Amino acid sequence: MDFRTLLVALAALVFSTSGCARLASTRAATLMIRAPNKVDPGAMWTNLRPLSPPADPGDQRFWVEVGPPRASLLVSTIEPKRADGSRPVGTILLLHGAYGRSEDMLNTANTFRASGYRAVLVDMRGHGRSTGERITYGVQESKDLSQVIDLLERRHLVEGKVGVYGFSFGGATAIDLAARDPRVGAVVAIAPFSSLRDAAGHIIRTKIPGAELFVTEHWIDRTIQEASRQGEFDWQAADTVAAIQRTEARVLLVHGDADRFVEPYHSVRLNQAAGARSRIVLVPGAGHDDLATDDQGAVARLALSWFNRWIATEPDA
Repeated sequence: MDFRTLLVALAALVFSTSGCARLASTRAATLMIRAPNKVDPGAMWTNLRPLSPPADPGDQRFWVEVGPPRASLLVSTIEPKRADGSRPVGTILLLHGAYGRSEDMLNTANTFRASGYRAVLVDMRGHGRSTGERITYGVQESKDLSQVIDLLERRHLVEGKVGVYGFSFGGATAIDLAARDPRVGAVVAIAPFSSLRDAAGHIIRTKIPGAELFVTEHWIDRTIQEASRQGEFDWQAADTVAAIQRTEARVLLVHGDADRFVEPYHSVRLNQAAGARSRIVLVPGAGHDDLATDDQGAVARLALSWFNRWIATEPDA
């Protein structure tokens, strides 16, 4: 052991046995649940720009009041362009990842539009232009989205069963929503986490330099419990494995086998829990960001095939 390694090891020992660990745990918990659009400079700068009108006259943009706790979600609909004037073949909600926003899903939404679907983009609470002080890793967000579907129905913007497409945080939330709301008939979850506990521990250890020397299982548990207290939600309810076991929706899980942020075992575990109701596709050589950008549209095509199978209806002229 060289001198630098010895110093790091001694610092880890002091950290783990002192008030520093408790302070760091409390601070980490606050960052875990704080609304991303309140801490991300890029999001704050983007939100200063005026909101542009919908790209097409047939598209809509409106606010949906959800809660409690109260929040206003920005929702945008992208209507299919059908020369014969027929109704959409289905309605698909698109859910962005953590620290993302609905515009991130626009390319995928246009793929669904081109195949006759109505795409519904949502800035989830605390993201994009939506309000909300805290995030809860799908626990509150799935309740919010069920209220969004309520409003879509009142506006006659739902065709048959609803499809939900989500990436990472949005993928786990999509499964939570399907467990909560039987109106969801099919889900495509891209790189979802299997539980908040598993995801948080891995991310803390891999993204904070030297954290593997400082962070114990006890510290992670304490941090998540503190986040749960501050965020006023049950962290044990952020369990995507339990959610996928409760839903009757058909779930397609897509994960990059080179994902080091949310490792592919999360989707493997979810697929095993769902049994015959799910299918898993592991994309060779793909990392987390590769599936987020989906430059070649391969993931969107997989999703389109899944939705065509499980929720598409015959268009009415």
